[in-house]
Parts: sequence; C-alpha cells; structure tokens
Amino acid sequence: GYQPNPTVSAILSRFRSRSGESFHSTLALVRQCRAPGKVEPWVKAIVETARQEAARLGYGLDFFNLAEMSQKQLDFILRNRGIRGVILSRYRAPAHAEPLKWDRYAWVALSQLEGAPPLHRVGVDHHDAIKTLFQRLKASPYRRLAILHRSTGFGTLGGRSLAPLLLKKAQW
Repeated sequence: GYQPNPTVSAILSRFRSRSGESFHSTLALVRQCRAPGKVEPWVKAIVETARQEAARLGYGLDFFNLAEMSQKQLDFILRNRGIRGVILSRYRAPAHAEPLKWDRYAWVALSQLEGAPPLHRVGVDHHDAIKTLFQRLKASPYRRLAILHRSTGFGTLGGRSLAPLLLKKAQW
C-alpha cells in the first residue's frame, strides 16, 4: 500500500508552518573500508568533497565506516539522527549478519554492490574518461606513453573501461 515519503512530509510541514525555518537534512555516506580506523586518503578526499557539495545544496553529510560497526548499529545511528538518505559505496553483505534495512531509507549506490537489492546507481563513465585521457595525451608533447590500468573491478565494469583503450590501440 501507499506509504508517505517522510522527507517530503517534513519539507511540506515546514513549508505549511511558515515559520521561516529552512529545511535541513543530513545524508549518510556509508562505505566498507578495509579495517576499523583505516580510511584510505583518497576516500577521505571524496568524503570532504561530498561534504562541501552537500553543504552547498543545504544538506549535512556524515561518514560511516561499516568496518567499525555492525549493520544493526548503523541502522540505530541513522534512525536516531533522523538520517533518511544514504549514499552507499563499497558494500559486501556479510554472510552471518542482519541485513541493512533497505526499505527504511532512500539509497543511492556509487558502484555495483554485492548483496544489495537493485538501487539507483551513479558512477564514472569509464569510456568517456579514457577517451578524454587519449585526447589529452595526443595533444601533449610526449611520444612514449604508457597507461597502467588495475585489473580489479573488471567483473563489475563488464570491460567498459577497456573498450576505448582497445579502440584507440587499433587506430594507432
């Protein structure tokens, strides 16, 4: 049956009250880092950039490392802080744990996730990124170039990241 969207309800009730308060909501960025307290430097940079963009749009952003808490603890924290929107990055469902409460929150995934239901997903356009890389390299004065490409993640990319590389190799 129909269930009202709690975020829309909160916005409309503030709008109807005409109290002059602006709507403020906090989003969660959840990632399974390799270990508790071990957040990779590049992840820290992404979190900081995401915080700045969220603030620009009128949101707060809290970061949670699933390596530091159970999924039950995360759910408890999200509910108590009134967080309803979750950005999920790097998630693998644990074999012997209570699953995340998928129906309680609005989810967006930053990548292909193992053990998660189908979610709205955003990601890098690998094909376009590598095409842009080749355009910039060709315009550079360098002639002996090399590209190092990590082989992990090809299963979830379906080879999309290598397609432009192979096309350019055939054209050169």
